[in-house]
Amino acid sequence: MVNHHKIANILYLWILSMVGFIIILPSMNNLYSGIINSMPSTYLMLTQAIITTGIYATIGSLLAPRIGFNPPIISYILNKQKIYPPIRKQIYYSTIFGVIGAVILFMTSAEFSIYLKQFSIISRITGAGLYEEVMARWFLMSFFVWIFWCIFNRKSTNPKNIIIWLGIIVSNLLFIIGHYPAISILISDNLLILKMFSWMFIITLPWGWLFWKFGIECVIIAHSIFHVVFILLQL
Repeated sequence: MVNHHKIANILYLWILSMVGFIIILPSMNNLYSGIINSMPSTYLMLTQAIITTGIYATIGSLLAPRIGFNPPIISYILNKQKIYPPIRKQIYYSTIFGVIGAVILFMTSAEFSIYLKQFSIISRITGAGLYEEVMARWFLMSFFVWIFWCIFNRKSTNPKNIIIWLGIIVSNLLFIIGHYPAISILISDNLLILKMFSWMFIITLPWGWLFWKFGIECVIIAHSIFHVVFILLQL
């Protein structure tokens, strides 16, 4: 396995997630401004984001090599090694899961279409994938895989597949639930939200597998392709 350049990984993923947050910030401000009388200042929100994205990038970069996950592309570049798995293979699987997920969710949840229309096209295609995948996969999934490995499987050299799948499921569940505050602004029926969340959970669960097998860039690409296809379906 290629060596992880931890400092480079931290800076690289910190920058990616901060760029993603900055892109989606205007849409989030518009969404919440109608219900929150006193919104935090942009400077305060950016300061908080610098801290939280730094935590996501740092913890993920410390844990990913311990649990045997692939490093981000920056480590391959610094090691002067070929990217593995190859970019072409990553794009292939990202496209499959991104397209299928978009079609399924478009057909099963009209409410999700209502929710996504509150966000700009650029925030959906770029910002969401950069910010959310560093948080959900690089940080949360790595953290839970490591925690479950320490609790249930620490004598093994690497986490067993069942431990990794447990981490995928728990982190993905938290990722989906994290959408509730924003979605509940637009949709008051919790049963409809539960239905939407069920489909969101199903179509994003394979994204954890993408991260496990191919790396963080692969799942970011899948997230972006999902939104590109969803936008086209909404036309």
